[in-house]
Amino acid sequence: MGGTPCPDAELSDAELVARIRASEPELLRCIALRYRLEIYGYIYGRGFSAQDAEDIAGDVFLAIVRDFDSYKEDRASIRTWVYGITKHKIYDHQRRAMRQARDPLFVHGFAQVFVADAIEEDLAQLDEWEDLSLAIQELAEDDQKIVRWRSEDVEYSEIAGCLRKSRSAVEKAYQRAIQRLRRALS
Repeated sequence: MGGTPCPDAELSDAELVARIRASEPELLRCIALRYRLEIYGYIYGRGFSAQDAEDIAGDVFLAIVRDFDSYKEDRASIRTWVYGITKHKIYDHQRRAMRQARDPLFVHGFAQVFVADAIEEDLAQLDEWEDLSLAIQELAEDDQKIVRWRSEDVEYSEIAGCLRKSRSAVEKAYQRAIQRLRRALS
């Protein structure tokens, strides 16, 4: 990733957070760089494969960028907050694995995947977290939720129930949001 170099390692987490909040949101990637090996080791040490540990860690760092505004310094250290996100992402991964194990499309551990929206792969592979985060923030609040939940494999019907909308309205909103993100990122 390009951009502003990360400050010296001697800078405390609290000082880094203060600089991010003050005027340097591009330093969010420094939190990911600071904790990447520790978080990967934590996940891998819980018995996940190297690939799963990388995937979950990627989800963690995407969530850090996406949800940083919700971090409250007076409630927890940044390290505690990052580990809280990690635990949630591990749970999400396990929940998806259990759902896939019950899904008839999954045969002998191999998924027969039919992807209607290539954007899901595109989003997972983006190196420019900041650009994606900003583009998502430009979406309407419900559209942000729909994109986030779909990226976490939440079914359209579950999203529809949460938002009190019809399934077809959620599907259409998701397609429109993805189109807006594609335009914003191109």
